[in-house]
Amino acid sequence: MNFLSSCTIDISALTIPVISIIVEGGIETIKTVYHAVMRRIPVLVLQSSGRATDFIAHGYNITAHKRR
Repeated sequence: MNFLSSCTIDISALTIPVISIIVEGGIETIKTVYHAVMRRIPVLVLQSSGRATDFIAHGYNITAHKRR
């Protein structure tokens, strides 16, 4: 039986899914979200958790309604 811990893995060919989860936060969180979006990393913003998340969610809601 082979165990994963004893295997050699070529990490250059390895794809790891990534998502950014935002809870509350401040100005640095907004910068982090910006950089994540620019790198096409999905961002989950927990609306109503306070501060930066509420600001981001409000902006998204305004623009989402304008696109309809």
